Amino acid sequence: MATKAEIPNNPRGVDGQEADRLVSGRPSIPERVRHRPHPDQWGESEMMTLPEAAALFFPGVLTTTSLRTAVRDQRLDVVEIAGKILTNRLAVERMCVCGPRNKPGQPPPAAAPRPSDRELLRRILRSD
Repeated sequence: MATKAEIPNNPRGVDGQEADRLVSGRPSIPERVRHRPHPDQWGESEMMTLPEAAALFFPGVLTTTSLRTAVRDQRLDVVEIAGKILTNRLAVERMCVCGPRNKPGQPPPAAAPRPSDRELLRRILRSD
């Protein structure tokens, strides 16, 4: 494992937090999650990045890559804004509902009904 002194100069610049990650091999905790480390401190519809969701809801269990797989498999609802993939607490909670696994040759179960855009907007306005 590298030490901070062995990390070569990076033309893009490596800050102290990134250097710690490179040395320890563990992902760093996103800044917003460090300030609000408990899921209850986040609003139901407050947008967060996939690294923030992984660190907040699944520390040490699931990674950003795991959540990207859930997005690909349509298990996690997301929105893409300006090239950033964002989700929220409600989407993560819906993803975490346990149910029977599909058997080969069986159609997937019907997805839970999604709230309309109007209902999501109401929830956002109520949380402010």
